[in-house]
Amino acid sequence: MARPRRISDERLLDAAAVVIGRNGPGFTLSQVAERAGVSVGSVSGRFGSKHGLLTALTREGTARAVAAIRAVADAATTPRQAVLDALVTVVGDVTDARTAAHHLGQLGVDIADPELRDLLGAHYAALETELT
Repeated sequence: MARPRRISDERLLDAAAVVIGRNGPGFTLSQVAERAGVSVGSVSGRFGSKHGLLTALTREGTARAVAAIRAVADAATTPRQAVLDALVTVVGDVTDARTAAHHLGQLGVDIADPELRDLLGAHYAALETELT
């Protein structure tokens, strides 16, 4: 019987986002594991590879962004305010230029990969749908 998961995907993906913000596309699974407080085997066992981690991170990012947009839109008093609040929510995690530059560096690497590029396209299509 398989052991139950005590470390959530959310914890590992949150760690990956922080590590990418600090290190850019040169980040390692070891750094993600260290940030999450787990072994490298826990990260690689869950996602298989750095590519698998990035795929999961993109999918989870889309789901979180859509949920966040819906939440702020429901609370807004006008459509204009809903769009403004949604945009601030989606980019609110990037709080400084260095972190933004690292995430943009990773975005450049992601765009070069056909699967990640398709997921990014789906991400932006989902955001467009929600903002509309």
